[in-house]
Amino acid sequence: ALLVTHASDQRIIQNVGIQNSHGLLSPTQWDKSLEVQDDDGFFGSAQDFFDLYQARFGAPPAYQAAYSAAMGYSLQKAIESAGSLDTEAVKAALWNLSLKSFYGLLEYSAPGDASGLVGTQPRRPMVTTQILNGSVGVVAPAEAATADLEYPLPTWAEKALLLYPCPQGTVEDGFAADGSIQCSACDAGMYRDRFLLSCSPCPPGSFADSPGTATCQKCPPTTRSASPSASRSCAQCPAGTLCPSGTSEPLPCPLGHFCLAGRELPTPCMNGTRRSEEGGSSPDDCVLCAPGSYNAQVGRSVCSQCPEGWFTAAAGQLECSMCPRGSFAGNTGSSACTACDDAGPLGSTTENIASSDLSDCRCPDGAYLPVAGESCRPCPEGMSCTFGSNEEGVGELGEAWPVARPGFMTRTTAPLLVFKCLLEEHCPGGECQDGECRVQTCAPYRDPAAVACGRCAEGAYQSGQQCHPCKDGVDALPLVFATLLVLGALSAVTLAVNRDMIHQTRWAVGMMVSLTCMFAAIQTTTIYLSLNMSWSEPLASLMKGLTLLTFDLSHLKTECTMSVNPVSQQLIRQLLPPTFIVYIAFVLAVKRRITPEMHLAPEFVNTAGTILMIFFVSICVTAFDPLVCYAHPGQVYASMRGEPSVLCFDSPEHTAMLAIGIAAFVLTPLPFLSVAIFAVWGYPKYVAMHDITFMKAFRYLFFRYEPSAYFFGLALLLRNLLVCLVPVVIRDDTAAQILAVAAIMVVSIVAQGLIRPWKNLMANILDGAMTGCILLVLVCGAVGGGYTASEATTQAISVLVVAAFLAMWMGLIGWNIYKQLNRLDTYNIFLCYDRAGGAAQARLLKFMVAEEAGQRVCLDSEGLQQ
Repeated sequence: ALLVTHASDQRIIQNVGIQNSHGLLSPTQWDKSLEVQDDDGFFGSAQDFFDLYQARFGAPPAYQAAYSAAMGYSLQKAIESAGSLDTEAVKAALWNLSLKSFYGLLEYSAPGDASGLVGTQPRRPMVTTQILNGSVGVVAPAEAATADLEYPLPTWAEKALLLYPCPQGTVEDGFAADGSIQCSACDAGMYRDRFLLSCSPCPPGSFADSPGTATCQKCPPTTRSASPSASRSCAQCPAGTLCPSGTSEPLPCPLGHFCLAGRELPTPCMNGTRRSEEGGSSPDDCVLCAPGSYNAQVGRSVCSQCPEGWFTAAAGQLECSMCPRGSFAGNTGSSACTACDDAGPLGSTTENIASSDLSDCRCPDGAYLPVAGESCRPCPEGMSCTFGSNEEGVGELGEAWPVARPGFMTRTTAPLLVFKCLLEEHCPGGECQDGECRVQTCAPYRDPAAVACGRCAEGAYQSGQQCHPCKDGVDALPLVFATLLVLGALSAVTLAVNRDMIHQTRWAVGMMVSLTCMFAAIQTTTIYLSLNMSWSEPLASLMKGLTLLTFDLSHLKTECTMSVNPVSQQLIRQLLPPTFIVYIAFVLAVKRRITPEMHLAPEFVNTAGTILMIFFVSICVTAFDPLVCYAHPGQVYASMRGEPSVLCFDSPEHTAMLAIGIAAFVLTPLPFLSVAIFAVWGYPKYVAMHDITFMKAFRYLFFRYEPSAYFFGLALLLRNLLVCLVPVVIRDDTAAQILAVAAIMVVSIVAQGLIRPWKNLMANILDGAMTGCILLVLVCGAVGGGYTASEATTQAISVLVVAAFLAMWMGLIGWNIYKQLNRLDTYNIFLCYDRAGGAAQARLLKFMVAEEAGQRVCLDSEGLQQ
């Protein structure tokens, strides 16, 4: 490019010619294309000034002319602003002038400003012009451009072509007859443009299909022409190649594609396939991705390998599949996942899908891996096994291992030997979260070394079902107070039960009978303490209070005042009834000293019998306590329900307690029951003999009941004994225990309703109501506990109920048939009479009625045996 000054008008074109001036660039301070104009419209816009000047002088204005006109215009505006022709005033106005004009913004330097002389414009507009084929146009800046910049420019030789005498597409071919130059058209396949002096073959990738061509055409897409050649047409590109417009040599089809003949663009291989070489010519050249790889995009040259934990089993897959739970893929590009059972422990699985390592194969929830085990085992009953639990990890941080669920416990010496706790709050159990486990512990103040957390730790005592710390100086008070209370109560009972009943009012006797009835019902309720049941409030508090009646000394804080263990506690409980009897003998001996006329033996038997009658259930419950066991998970071990820390039939403690219980039953309840049987058996005989000593001695067994129901006291003892034996005979099956007790109580209610044994009507009503309440308490415990009977238990109870129903139904029918076949004599009239003064008249009336009316007459006290 050539940049000169003062080349923005036509004079240089005239001076050097169109060809030589073509492409010249020249900066200029003004051009008609500038978008500027006067404020007052004196000259107007730059174009307006250009038109005015050319019309006036016949030539376009140079920028110097525009500059001069602008200076005169500004001088005029300064004089107008000064309002005077005074030189200094006009100069001051010029210095302050800021005027928009056709030349641009007019501003002048102030005095002392070294940036220029007076009249200099620091911000004059500048444009760049270029001469193109004899015309001048503005090419910069872009906002003022009137023509496109030509660059690069033709060479000086090419500029000479602008003088070539023949038009493009033709060449000089001699002179015509008139002396003018003759031009001939270029042949087909040849061309001549303004840059050539002769016809030339079409360049590669182009053609000329007719003569006289100034410019060759590019070969259309999918065709090509060899280079260089006088091509009149383009040839079809073969399959497997690409020929864009103007192609001379075919390009190979790119990777990941195939190219069909006659197609302008390559066709990408489908997803799931690849093409790793150039030159694909058909869809068959796209290869399916191998198993273990995938391709989700089209036009790919390679397939991606499945990452670890993913796989593709078949070829041509668009995506990989995640390894399902229970399998893993440890390498990239896997075509199948390895089952955990095949590589890891049997029964193991993975916590998530897409597992990538064998270490992800662990035992599932509800199972654990034993030490050196090759297969997962079910989590022991009563334990919780989170995912990945293993026996080797017991106690290790960051490892999961089987932990006891709430209501169960294990000991550190045997972490997988599970013991069931009597109450859930005794054993909070362990917990595993985020792969870390907390070691299971007993509730506060309970001995963690004791089986089932069934014993309070040293320095603590048990109250109800909770352990509390001992307090120095105050823990002996409950024992002292209870001892005094019991001794006082025994003394009162001893004196009360031996009072002469003849001198008591009917209401006093009724009150005593009712109280006895209520206490008997409360004693019967204590049997529920031996059942394998849990209670909700307020029944839980009621049952807690009833433990006092079973000689449970834990309420007296004996652990804080003396050294006790389960065996010594069992011995103390069994010695309490004999101790009561000894104390009763002492009280009666004192009474004998005061009242010598009393009969010591009958009163002793009556008082002792009353105490044993009252505490018969408690005595049996404590004696049978070593036999009332509940099984631990696995049914290998069982604990005493009353003392969970003692394993049944598997510990010296239990052996000792069992011996104490058997001895206690043989020495106390069994002899007492035998004496009761003897008394009931001999009651009719001794009554007929008017044996007053017998009646006084066994008042506790008979005085509360009607003479016809003298046996009912023995029936209650046998009923209570049967109920006490239920948890001994039926172990762990709570539903069966409940059904068995309910059946016994229902039979008791029916018998009581038929016999009505109590002397007092209110006592009969109270006894039935209390027995019903006892049943309701049992039902509440069953409903609250949600117990479910086994199918065998349900079937057995169902058979017994149906059999009992059939027996009662058949018995009733049989009784009616018997009565029908053995009818007693019937009478039409029954006569009552005064035996002292009307016996003769009654008999006379009987004979007269029989003779005259033919009616049978029964006299009072006659014929009653018929």
